[in-house]
Amino acid sequence: MNFRLKDRDREIIRAVNDCRVLKTQQIQALFFGSPKPAYGRLKKLHDNGYLERHYIAEVATAPASSTILYSITKLGAEVLAATYEYTSEDFHFASKNLLNPAKLPHLLAVNDLRVALTRASHAEGFRLTEWLDEFSFRANPDYVNIKESGSKQRRKPVYPDGYVILKTPLGEARCFIEVDRGTEGLTQFRSQIEIYQEYMLSGRYQERFQTRSLRVLIVTTSSQRRLDSLKKAVAQAGGGERYWFLLLKQPLPGQILTKPLWQKIDSQELHTLIPLA
Repeated sequence: MNFRLKDRDREIIRAVNDCRVLKTQQIQALFFGSPKPAYGRLKKLHDNGYLERHYIAEVATAPASSTILYSITKLGAEVLAATYEYTSEDFHFASKNLLNPAKLPHLLAVNDLRVALTRASHAEGFRLTEWLDEFSFRANPDYVNIKESGSKQRRKPVYPDGYVILKTPLGEARCFIEVDRGTEGLTQFRSQIEIYQEYMLSGRYQERFQTRSLRVLIVTTSSQRRLDSLKKAVAQAGGGERYWFLLLKQPLPGQILTKPLWQKIDSQELHTLIPLA
């Protein structure tokens, strides 16, 4: 029997490409209600050459304990070109560097948040109109000058984990994304916040994106204690009300945008990121 692509298959291929790689569970969360149909359809997309599989061992060495990741193939890229008019610059094939065990967990954590924001946007009737990931900023970077000891300055690139634009009934929300897994030193984290602060104060953010509107969403997968430490680091770097904080737990919250889950810099009180009215 000939295999035929469905509209959902094309959307799956598009999501995998745009996120660079996705886990089976992330694809299920976006497109399926339960694991069995997700696994079955992904197997067909792989067997027919549209998606590539990557087995990533997490704890044990047995294949059954491995995480399955998906990336696009050349045939998948042809689908994107024909359906969405993607060009060669839009295709994201998995590379050894992308699948580097030292870097991959962070990308997957960022994609967890991306999946949660995408699901919440669809559920509430919002539109997630743009997501620029770190790779996009590295391909077209902005730089700021950061003061160091004495009168010295150092030129630093602006590399957020993501930049998202959400269209809501109350207007447009623009956010930088910063995902923390508790593995980075607080000094290094604070340096990143100093870069954000200078980027906004210098006018370079406004020049690139033609707006002053911006919130910085700082998400940790660690603990409330870690979140409090991140808040302190942001305050020390001069950050304030522009910064919002979330302790991201599994399973991912379905109402991450409209449920009071977010904290501000001065307390652990929970707030709604996007009010419905």
